[in-house]
Amino acid sequence: MRCTGHCCRTLQICWSPGQLKEAYLAKLADDFGFTYEGVWTFEIADILTMYPMLTNVGRAKAGDVVEGRVIQHDCYLYTCLHHMPCGDCAIYQQRPGMCSGFPYGDTCPYPGCTFTPDGCTQEPE
Repeated sequence: MRCTGHCCRTLQICWSPGQLKEAYLAKLADDFGFTYEGVWTFEIADILTMYPMLTNVGRAKAGDVVEGRVIQHDCYLYTCLHHMPCGDCAIYQQRPGMCSGFPYGDTCPYPGCTFTPDGCTQEPE
């Protein structure tokens, strides 16, 4: 068994679509030696990979249940264009750190996921 890809079906990110776009444009400008005149003041890791792959699908408030998981903080919900119907990632080897690092040393919070902190998988319940 392997991870089921629940976390990629609905991503919870604190930044709005507008903030992600600003960070993306600022990084592009910086990489090409231009000065970006936007309001963004800090860098998001892997933004050049991350921004084009995300589609905003709404917002959630703390306490909402999304994909069987209770939302801890207000956030924006996105889906990933590289998440395939079978649960696989189409860019697995090039995926950004937010993807490869999830669930950041913890057990996956999504019900039915087979991922465990030691990187092994377990049989689904």
